[in-house]
Amino acid sequence: MKQNMMVAIGACLAVFLAAPYIPGPVLNLIVGNYVGVFVLLAVNLYLVQINLTVALAFFFACGGLFLQSRKQTLAKVESALQKQESIDGTSMAPVSNLSVKAEDLVEGEVHPEHDEPAGERHGYEQSENSQSNRFERVGESVNQKHVLDTEESTSGVFR
Repeated sequence: MKQNMMVAIGACLAVFLAAPYIPGPVLNLIVGNYVGVFVLLAVNLYLVQINLTVALAFFFACGGLFLQSRKQTLAKVESALQKQESIDGTSMAPVSNLSVKAEDLVEGEVHPEHDEPAGERHGYEQSENSQSNRFERVGESVNQKHVLDTEESTSGVFR
C-alpha cells in the first residue's frame, strides 16, 4: 500500500512539473471544459476517501494544469493585442507615448503663458488667530424657542 501511495504522489508531482510542457489542446481537453473539470473533481473526491495525502497531491497537480491552461489563454490574448495595430481605424500607441509632447498642429504654433490671477495668494494653512480651543456658551435666547405664528390655510383640507 505504501508503495502504491508513493507511486501516485510521484505521478502527481510529475504532472505538476510537466504542466508547462503540455500542449494547449490537451490542456483544454482536460481542464478547459466542464466535463473535464467534473471528472477531475470526482476523482479527487474518490481519492479523499482512500488517502488524503494522495488526494492533496492530485489536487495540486490539477491546480497546476488549470493555472497553465489560464496562462496559455492569457498569452494568446496578449499576442493578439500586440498584433492588433488599430481599433476602428484609430492607431494604438504604447503608454510611454503619454509623456511625449504633442506635435504642433500648425507650423510655428506659439502657446502663450498662463495668466496669473490678480490679488494675493493664500495658503491653505490655519493662522494663529483663526481658531481657538475656547468654548463660549450661546446666549439664553437659544432655549426660548416658540412656534411662529402662521396664517391658517384651507387649501389642503377637503370639505
